[in-house]
Amino acid sequence: MASVAAEPLARARLAMIESQLMPCGIVDHRLVEAFRRVPREAFVTSGRQSMAYAETVQPMGAGRWMPTPLATARLLAAADVPEGASVLLVGAGTGYTAALLAELGARVVALESEPTLAARARSLLGAWPNVSVAEGPLPQGWPEAAPYDRVLFDGAVEHVPDAIAGQLAPAGRVAAILAGQDGVHRVARGVAVRPEASDPEGARPYISWDYVAECPAPILPGFTLPRTFRF
Repeated sequence: MASVAAEPLARARLAMIESQLMPCGIVDHRLVEAFRRVPREAFVTSGRQSMAYAETVQPMGAGRWMPTPLATARLLAAADVPEGASVLLVGAGTGYTAALLAELGARVVALESEPTLAARARSLLGAWPNVSVAEGPLPQGWPEAAPYDRVLFDGAVEHVPDAIAGQLAPAGRVAAILAGQDGVHRVARGVAVRPEASDPEGARPYISWDYVAECPAPILPGFTLPRTFRF
């Protein structure tokens, strides 16, 4: 039986789904059920459980922030993850989005560069055997388990490195919140375009993007572009 303390959080989780996610178009049954089953309060900083379902970013420690529930939902909706898909989650933090992906039936590599966050993710994700936590530099991805059917970035990025684009399966998809030079963050889904044999030697894969919706999110470390002077 749920504890007295847990009951208000369960109600807050349902309210998040019904008043924050569904009115913004998050109505896919599989995705809604994943949000219903995963306790977001377990993944936030101690002492902030009562704020876990507010539509705001949450501190995770080490200078990192968990995106809002709606940002996470829009990212997952854009990714359209099929059951059984192999997924690389870049910047997994404490593991909330990895748990949601696992509930969708994906096989997840949750990549995190910050040791304290990776350690907490391992502890929290023990209930999801289809998730493995990898620790290493985020811009390098995790080639040991490539290729991936999906690559997701659990935060905003200004670009996707070639190293990660090259880890996509031929029919794979990327989902990210792209931070544009205009200062606007947009959820986007993309596919890797690989050079033809006739292309110049040294041509690299690149991502062709389809923009979905404006959606602010914290920037992940290691994915900013060099700043240039503009009038």
